[in-house]
Amino acid sequence: MTERFTDRRTLLISLGINLCVGLAIALLIAPTTHLGDRTDGDPALAERVRKTLGSGAGYGSVAAAEITTDSVSHAGLGPEGEVPNADSSFELGSITKTFTASLLALAIERDEVTLDDPVADHLPELAASEAGTVTLRELATHTSGIPSIPPAMATRWSFFGPGTFTAVGGNPYRGVATATLLQWVAQTPLDGRGEDRYSNAGVAVLGHALAAAAGTDYSTLLQDRLLDPLGMESTVLLGDDSAEPEQFSGSHMTNGIRAVPWSGEAFAPAGTSTRTTAADMSRYAQALLDGTAPGAAAMEPIAEVVSDGVPTPGAMLWQLEDVDGTSITWHNGGTAGSSSMLAIDREAGRAVLLLSNHYNDESGATTDAGILLVTDSEASTDSPPLTLTSFVPVLIGLFFGLSLPIAAFRRKSPTRLQVADGVVWGLAGVLVILIGGPWANIPPALLAVPIALLLGASSPAVRRLLTDDTTKTGWWSIPSLLIGAAVLAYCLACVAR
Repeated sequence: MTERFTDRRTLLISLGINLCVGLAIALLIAPTTHLGDRTDGDPALAERVRKTLGSGAGYGSVAAAEITTDSVSHAGLGPEGEVPNADSSFELGSITKTFTASLLALAIERDEVTLDDPVADHLPELAASEAGTVTLRELATHTSGIPSIPPAMATRWSFFGPGTFTAVGGNPYRGVATATLLQWVAQTPLDGRGEDRYSNAGVAVLGHALAAAAGTDYSTLLQDRLLDPLGMESTVLLGDDSAEPEQFSGSHMTNGIRAVPWSGEAFAPAGTSTRTTAADMSRYAQALLDGTAPGAAAMEPIAEVVSDGVPTPGAMLWQLEDVDGTSITWHNGGTAGSSSMLAIDREAGRAVLLLSNHYNDESGATTDAGILLVTDSEASTDSPPLTLTSFVPVLIGLFFGLSLPIAAFRRKSPTRLQVADGVVWGLAGVLVILIGGPWANIPPALLAVPIALLLGASSPAVRRLLTDDTTKTGWWSIPSLLIGAAVLAYCLACVAR
């Protein structure tokens, strides 16, 4: 009885120590998953934004602006030392599509294009392809039938796209040249032409067609016709190797893990490369409100679009929505590590802007927040949804990270490589859980559990290895060890970026 009691007490002490160490490590590496409690700028606007964002889950830092035809208010919300101001830089995402819409309206005013031009008239690379027959009107209303992501990018997108665990916040657009995109589009059959199907590739093609019609490239066209006239000096398109702006706020997935900021040439007209500030976007919104923005006609309907079986007016890339009798013109944006929303009540002469350095709009939270703020609603948005699939990364991490070391450590005399293999896979498993865990919904401190399990599984095996006289090496464990080392290195790179 005494020996059993001693063994049980030793086990409990060991478990307690492992949990304490695991908790300390978890708190040290835990990501920021909620909106910080510090503010800057207009306190009344900051309070309204904080109330509208509810629990603040899935946010880190947010820059907000409320714009009228004759005034602008800014507010920044975030953690200590990371509170953004009006000049802090964020990824803009798909709100960039409204820039492309303005360029389309301007090109029509200049008689460079018409809405019914087949896109091949301006991009001969698409001649003789089905995509080449698509009109600029179809591209501008998301009814072209061009898939949002060409099939040739399917693997790249599933691995790096936002909202998926395997993404680990990567950049699927890096290294894609405009010529490559056009080649992919030319080879892709149209799907659902005439139906309302949001298409990043379609908008990218539209932007490059407008640039070709003007005899320049998209970046130069945007700079000359929109950014410079509005004095948007802090709004830039970044290439693959461009440095981030000095006051860049960073990019994070919903669970707080750092993401790779998006960049790239081919999809720039759709919003993959834009960095901007609340100050610049306020200038843009104010010019849209008072009608002085170049290409402001883009907000007017140009077609009837059937969405979910309901005919609705479709503008040039802008979303037109009736919210309880109020007509709201809006567009949102999202990358692997950011969310944004610009909502405009044109009749009231008022707009609201939200820029976040976390991707948190998979459930429409940032979009809903912008609508609620511009309509003066007292409601608040919901936290990111927590489903069974949210725990898939946790299960994968536990299975691959802990089943292998436990299986090896249960052996009476583990070989040296079995111990090394188990430790490597255990560390990789913990990092998989860290990278993919739903930390916006559950306390990051729970990461202490898999860390404690790893410590508990590793320590006896290492102790036996040091005390046993075995000289076995176990060369058969090398393949598993090499794979585990590669997974561990990849996970470390994701966490450290």
